Amino acid sequence: MPIDKKNYIRNYSIGLRKADFYRKLVNKFFEISPIIKRELKEKGLDVNKTADLTPPNISENCYYYISLLNYIFNIDRSFILLYQIRVFLKYPNLNHKYLEYGISKKRFIQYHCSNHSLILISIFDQLLELVNKTFRLGISPKFNTNNIILRNKWIKLNDIDTVLKDIKNNIQPLRTDSNLYRHLGQLRKLDNIFKKDKQDLEFIKIFPFGNKALVELEKDEKFMYESTLKLLSKLDEVYKKWDRIIENNNWY
Repeated sequence: MPIDKKNYIRNYSIGLRKADFYRKLVNKFFEISPIIKRELKEKGLDVNKTADLTPPNISENCYYYISLLNYIFNIDRSFILLYQIRVFLKYPNLNHKYLEYGISKKRFIQYHCSNHSLILISIFDQLLELVNKTFRLGISPKFNTNNIILRNKWIKLNDIDTVLKDIKNNIQPLRTDSNLYRHLGQLRKLDNIFKKDKQDLEFIKIFPFGNKALVELEKDEKFMYESTLKLLSKLDEVYKKWDRIIENNNWY
């Protein structure tokens, strides 16, 4: 079936899966799976239990690959959620039942925009942890903030800091909205979208205002996607060095 370009909604997770770093981690998992299964069986542990896939049940180096893959899968899932939010806004299927429960058209859009911001911030936090794990910096996730990461000399030498700074600067306004939503239950303000909105009760007639929200969300999402690809490209170089050391010495 041909793609309807007019109504096409881009799913950025598809592009993410084509990144070399992503593909290498998936291939590595299939390569080390027999080793991991053998280790777990020797210890009498369940090979299908995720909680057992940690040292000392498996080697530190096998865990290195698994932890990286888990983080990149989490980032992938987050981009899928962002995509689905835009689908909700594109095809809202609204009716007057929402009004009976106090959910206006504006609140419906605000709710999805707030979740979109929250997930974008989450992706940045996950990227910080992916950097931490790839370099094997050993920073506790509890203390792994952008400021801590940027102090590391290896981060600067590999030009990771420029990408992280760029992401932080661009999503800072979203972080404020995200914190208000997460801690105080305040939905994201969209006054710039609704300033011309008349309080019409017919959702479908006035919902085109939601298209303005879609444009803004896609802009933020595209930036995060492109920044993620840049970061993965740089992390791939670091990963290759660690992978070469482990492989050459058969340290599985």
